[in-house]
Amino acid sequence: MSDKGNGKKANMNFFRLMVVLSLVIHMALCVFFVLLDLSVLYTFNIASIIIYIILICVLGRIKHIERWLVLPFLEVLIHALLCNLYLGWGYGFSLYGLMLIPVTYYIPFIDKKSKNDVLASTCLGILDLVVIVYSCLKTGEMNKSVVLTDVHMTWIFAINLSLCVIFVMAYSAYFVIEMKKATNILEERNEELDFMVHYDALTNLRNRHNMQDVFDQFENSGKKFCVVLGDLDGFKEKNDSYGHSCGDELLVNLSYLIRQAVRNRGEICRWGGDEILMLLKMDENTGYQLVEDIRQEIKKFVLEYEGKEVRITATFGFVFCDEAASMKERITLADSRLYEGKRNGKNRVVR
Repeated sequence: MSDKGNGKKANMNFFRLMVVLSLVIHMALCVFFVLLDLSVLYTFNIASIIIYIILICVLGRIKHIERWLVLPFLEVLIHALLCNLYLGWGYGFSLYGLMLIPVTYYIPFIDKKSKNDVLASTCLGILDLVVIVYSCLKTGEMNKSVVLTDVHMTWIFAINLSLCVIFVMAYSAYFVIEMKKATNILEERNEELDFMVHYDALTNLRNRHNMQDVFDQFENSGKKFCVVLGDLDGFKEKNDSYGHSCGDELLVNLSYLIRQAVRNRGEICRWGGDEILMLLKMDENTGYQLVEDIRQEIKKFVLEYEGKEVRITATFGFVFCDEAASMKERITLADSRLYEGKRNGKNRVVR
């Protein structure tokens, strides 16, 4: 399943859980208001229960979940308004309206294509605030109930406060988790783009455009190094005889062979086509011997391709850093020695 599909499923599961919790709370409130004989409130809660049951049933089938979540937003807001008007504002039902504000800013986050998400959330938040303040001013009393004492009011306030805090914590935690997921995906995409810019997709070696910084590092290090330019002998003929997929497999396998031989003792670049450029952090004799070992390993390498054994050799031009003043001159000298080796029989290291 794609990241988008997984994200949608996670959103559905989270909101289904929130809707189920809301359903349970409204069922408890319905019983509570029946005991208080507040017909308006328990009738509204029965309607709320029906709304949440419908939401639970359709959540897995709807495409635009953020639009449907406006329905519980309005339900909670109207519920807080009615509770303030019939019970008084001291019971903490206004807190549910305040709880909605961070939720309204999260809901548009689900729809990544939304262009007016902040504006829409701000409008809902203002509506929320106006309704809550109006209901508090309209009722004028903390406790209008003759049945419930101030102690009851305090306990109900504490319960409502706790539930609101739990909901805000749940939405905040889920928002942070989703943001971390989005950040991780973005970092992975950036790493992929960085790799595509700086490395060859086929061989996983550095590409030619990525070498200037490497050149500068070697030249500024103050240490001796070797410059080696290599080329596979008769590579075009292998492509013509066995196909380009065979040639690609040869490049992949031989690039890996060279990386394993060099390891952290230098840098390797696919200079172009089947040409490999190596910068080796070592003295002349050690560097030359390493390249000679690589040449022999390439000669011994056998690629099993479509039931055939494919073999190839390589020629290298070798230059020690003291032989030329600049990196450009060293590469040019290595290139001339490479083609000298080609003219003199191939499969050799020329210095």
